[in-house]
Amino acid sequence: NNITQTIVLDGSFVAGATSAKVNSFTDPSATILRTNLTGFRTLKTYSEPENKILGQASILWMSNQGSSVFRYEEDITVHTLAEEFQLISATTQKQFVTRVVRRELENAVIAIVVPSAQAGIALIRSTMSGILTGLLGRGLIAPYQDDAGNEREFDSDADIVVFRDTESLTLYHLFYAFFIFTPIKRIFGLFSVNTNDFGTGSGNG
Repeated sequence: NNITQTIVLDGSFVAGATSAKVNSFTDPSATILRTNLTGFRTLKTYSEPENKILGQASILWMSNQGSSVFRYEEDITVHTLAEEFQLISATTQKQFVTRVVRRELENAVIAIVVPSAQAGIALIRSTMSGILTGLLGRGLIAPYQDDAGNEREFDSDADIVVFRDTESLTLYHLFYAFFIFTPIKRIFGLFSVNTNDFGTGSGNG
């Protein structure tokens, strides 16, 4: 009837809009950090000290960009593991890979009759290796890394562990490793004046 009415909504509507935005990404590693949210005329925003408190409590906070545009200044969840796994994109990537692995193993392995435990282990390992190398080749998981953070080749013997259960001949246990992409969120810098000896005469910048 061409009548416009402004209504007051609670934060769950922002959470719903955020969820829809995350699920719209075609790349599971994409982050909402520094992206915009539209569709709301006004949102309650807070001061810088309050925003720091919100971030430390794993609560998303947003800045007002003007013209009813608001920007995500955090991308964290209430995940309780290490800091890098509190990222929404980290959770999204883990869930994505898990869904792919379950689907592919279901289609390729379940109901296959094998002559021995070793044959079953070899089948699962080769199938899992194909899944991970496929994800790697399509850029859907990050390159594998050594302990120093250097890129290395995928190693099916080290990155996949399979064994048959000792009490159930039809149950196999699978462990697999993969790496995820993470955004740059903070930079701590040092500067040096009149010298490139960063051990002396340096300050924070």
